[in-house]
Amino acid sequence: MRSGSATELSAYTYQRAIKLTPVGGIAMPYLREQESVANVNEAQINGDEKLVLAQLIVSAAPLFYALLPCSEQKMLTLVAEQIGEPDTELQNTYVLRHGGRVSSILSAVGDNQITTARLRGSMKLIRKLGRSERACFISNLERFSKELEPIDKPGTYIARLATKPASNTAGAGARLLKWFLLSSGPGLYTCHVHKDNSIAMWLNQKVGFRLISELNEGAFDYRALVLQR
Repeated sequence: MRSGSATELSAYTYQRAIKLTPVGGIAMPYLREQESVANVNEAQINGDEKLVLAQLIVSAAPLFYALLPCSEQKMLTLVAEQIGEPDTELQNTYVLRHGGRVSSILSAVGDNQITTARLRGSMKLIRKLGRSERACFISNLERFSKELEPIDKPGTYIARLATKPASNTAGAGARLLKWFLLSSGPGLYTCHVHKDNSIAMWLNQKVGFRLISELNEGAFDYRALVLQR
């Protein structure tokens, strides 16, 4: 991915999306009519909508956010505060809307910075917790980190991808992921998928991701996937 391109992406309507740089010389208008994508830092998002986005983000990584030893409401508030926040996994978050309503979200961290973003994001969460909650969360994080298959060169890391359940959002996650890859251009992309999440594994492999190593089967709960474009 080109340096800084994740933060340079701006809002695209369907009509503008079809003008993006084609792949292999063929235009690929992944977005449907009435769909648009915007970076949360460039969109007008109120507090209530941020909570909706927070719920989607939690649904993308439920086991990670379950590590937070606090109420669901506090957890959603903490997540909402990090959406678009620099030096976190959610710093570059894109929202796909259909007819103005949120359909899907994607968060990504570029330039091999996911380890730093994950650490600093966790530290920001820790500062918002009570003393006993902090100790519990740190212990949970140490255990969770051992469940992630290592990625030596993460490139642009897809940290979160989720779709809001609704009849008109079918395939929205796949379209948003394809839009992001096409908009971002050639480069190295990686992500983690839970070994039991067959739908997410199928989706990522359908767009070209593959397992980093076939040798680690059963060794990690979260498998690492890579895509070189």
